[in-house]
Amino acid sequence: MSDTTYEKFAGLRIYSQNVYKKYDWINTLLERCENLSDVILIQEPSWGLIRYAPSMTNKCGNPIIGMPSHLSRRCLYPKPADQFSESDCPCVAAYVHQRLWAMKPKLRSDVIKSRDIMLLTMNSPRGQLHMLNVYSDSTGSAIRTLSTLESIPSPIGYLGGDFNCPSELWDPEYSHRNSPLAEVLADFAYQHGLYYRQLGCPTHYPANGDNLLRHTKLITRLSRAYKNQTTEM
Repeated sequence: MSDTTYEKFAGLRIYSQNVYKKYDWINTLLERCENLSDVILIQEPSWGLIRYAPSMTNKCGNPIIGMPSHLSRRCLYPKPADQFSESDCPCVAAYVHQRLWAMKPKLRSDVIKSRDIMLLTMNSPRGQLHMLNVYSDSTGSAIRTLSTLESIPSPIGYLGGDFNCPSELWDPEYSHRNSPLAEVLADFAYQHGLYYRQLGCPTHYPANGDNLLRHTKLITRLSRAYKNQTTEM
């Protein structure tokens, strides 16, 4: 990837985490990361009733459905066809700090329409920046979707999320059964000039305390774009 791409992303701070549909967890992240990150990428965000808005026709008010908001951040996520259906609620979201609003962050639903994948594009003086936030369940549905995408803006500067895809490809010490979709994900990353960056620490701690699957939550990044980036997991 060219040095131009590196210059575009230098200094951009991204925080990515699966919050397991916990409303309070998102609120905590938004407060704690106020001055620590520019973009917060969420997998499995909470989704439900936020409040009731005044209504002329409903004495109880109209229900407002969604996820937590924050005064200094813009929340972007795939819009569900039926906001009241749990099976249609978004599995990914992004909170972009107001420092970047001048870059006009946009959810590219014109390119990818999926509750599990979001393409975030921002404009800079040197061109557009493209980031992919992914949640792939235990069946690998999002990884399969990625492999079928034919037209994606390039270059992709960031690919990250919760892939549920354990493999020795990104964890040489992994000794269990590799995910059959690991090669598919690796091929997609390679085709778009991306490679896995070792964080030097586990990216996932299972609830049962078993640390053997520590790289189930795979984070994939573009090397040059994040050479000097501070990224927290």
